[in-house]
Amino acid sequence: LNPAVDAREMLLLTSYPLLAAAVGFADDYMKFRRQASDGFSSLQKLALQVLATVAWAYLVLPQEAPLPGVSSRLLAVTLVTFFGVGIQNAVNVTDGLDGLASGCALISFFCAALFIAAMPLAFLALAAGCGICLGFLWHNANPAAVFMGDAGAHFLAGLLLAVCVLSGSFWFIIPLSFLFGIEMISVTLQIFSIRVRKKKLFLMAPIHHHFEKKGWSETQIVTRFWVLHLVGIFATFLLFVLCLGAVCAG
Repeated sequence: LNPAVDAREMLLLTSYPLLAAAVGFADDYMKFRRQASDGFSSLQKLALQVLATVAWAYLVLPQEAPLPGVSSRLLAVTLVTFFGVGIQNAVNVTDGLDGLASGCALISFFCAALFIAAMPLAFLALAAGCGICLGFLWHNANPAAVFMGDAGAHFLAGLLLAVCVLSGSFWFIIPLSFLFGIEMISVTLQIFSIRVRKKKLFLMAPIHHHFEKKGWSETQIVTRFWVLHLVGIFATFLLFVLCLGAVCAG
């Protein structure tokens, strides 16, 4: 092992979740100081998320073959920014019921440890992520004694993306974000339906609140969504493998 190389890799690995968390913390702090539910405006927050992600992506992505299957560095930075900002907001909207976001993040980190083997330090980061989620979930399980906030949601999202990018397994971010993606898509569809059709698609978005309105208990929703997330990760990963096999065979 080369201590200098390991230190640099760990710095690159931890810098993005810390940058993402800093944006979330600033938003949380503004809400706390104002004693209100509003921090940054949506555009301000989006701009900070994009700025942090673009800066990190340009720092870590090499000129040659920056991502698997992507030869253009500009396209690679665009993809990392799209998924980085997307997963930050997706984890944030999932954090609406006690234990939901932290439990799903724990499942994602555990599954990532099974799928990602190219970077030894990735296992250390994923183990730390699992430990953070377990410790938090102990106190966040219904009824929650502590809450994640934007800072926590952004950190977990940033850690998952950073591991996928730096381990050379970027596209695994899609299956590993399965439920987070479902939650974000439900919000997008709800907004689209309200603006175009002038009526709601769901009783309430994100979709976990829809099931609350349907009469499901909070514990039922969280437990069933954990199961859905786990099954979705493995199903999507299997689909990836089959598609890759078909491409290689062709």
